[in-house]
Amino acid sequence: MTKYDEMELDKIGDEKTALFIIIDDKISSFNFLCAIMYSQLFKDLCDKADNVYHGRLPIHVRCILDEFANCGQIPDFEKIISVIRSREISANVIVQNPAQIKKLYGENAKTIEGCCDSILFLGSSESEVNKYISDKVGKTTIDHRGTSTSKGQNGSYSVSDQIISRELITPAEVGLLPNDECILFIRGIRPFKSKKIRLNKCRNHQQLADFNSDMYFDIKKYNKVMKERKEAEERAKNGFFDDDSIVSAEKKPKMEILDIFNAENKCSGGKNSDGA
Repeated sequence: MTKYDEMELDKIGDEKTALFIIIDDKISSFNFLCAIMYSQLFKDLCDKADNVYHGRLPIHVRCILDEFANCGQIPDFEKIISVIRSREISANVIVQNPAQIKKLYGENAKTIEGCCDSILFLGSSESEVNKYISDKVGKTTIDHRGTSTSKGQNGSYSVSDQIISRELITPAEVGLLPNDECILFIRGIRPFKSKKIRLNKCRNHQQLADFNSDMYFDIKKYNKVMKERKEAEERAKNGFFDDDSIVSAEKKPKMEILDIFNAENKCSGGKNSDGA
């Protein structure tokens, strides 16, 4: 599984590259490989940015860490996420619940969250998550008018105006957020609600397998082709070849001599130099 280096992680920042890391979401036996890969990726890219490109990669590298909690614990990620930004590397940490990060990284979860300048909330039915979002949005002040009436022989009526605070959006209102809306937090500006992008309205929707089955990427077929190609290269390296496209350096001169002999033999009608 780890015998060959087929990914060339240090070259990702040199040119536009798409690297897909696919793991089984039902079994966590190999999650450690994914965590090690990410750790090696960040180290290689940071080293290359510092030693080759004077601190910044020429191509921005964005790591979309979907199902981040299922990737295993990336060693020193709370330190990595705080230093990669200056080297043209960013990480999109995607989880279903912030508690997943806290469970995986403990107290370092606050550091990871603090290094994220943008937080996008798509919706949740978890009460703790809704309260977390409500507290993060903050509070506002509203004008409150109260009236009081007393009846009797000496009846009275009074009106009082005061300013009170309330949540901009209560946890209950967060739980009732429509499916087509989201809440976006960006450092330095007030949080706001926005409409989600409808996938079928995206200009690149026609390039997805959901729209056109011909765009489906068959990973098993790809792996099979790559395995056959590697085996062919190994055979060629050892002096074996299956067709004219794979010829070893040692065999090629002998084949060229043999081809010349056959061509001369055909021209002479199959006769040798003595006419026999």
